[in-house]
Amino acid sequence: MHLVEAVLFLMALVIVSNVLSHYIVAVPVSLIQVALGLGAALFFHLEINLATDWFMLLFIAPLLFYDGRNFPRRELWELRGPIIGNAIFLVFVTMLV
Repeated sequence: MHLVEAVLFLMALVIVSNVLSHYIVAVPVSLIQVALGLGAALFFHLEINLATDWFMLLFIAPLLFYDGRNFPRRELWELRGPIIGNAIFLVFVTMLV
């Protein structure tokens, strides 16, 4: 798939994820986007060769910024225990993998 077609396809997936996020309120937009991206990679064999630092800069950082910016502070404070627990757990999972 050519790069322009892949970029247009990914932009369409972002629009679809935005529409789906209005109907599936319990799931964060970033998880919907990751699921759609995984589906695109598996079913449509979408492959974009990208260095990991560019991937973090172009995809992960904006998703994390958006979720962090729009998350309610009170709810974040109430969920500090599970958040810290998941962070520690994921560090160990990353080390094992």
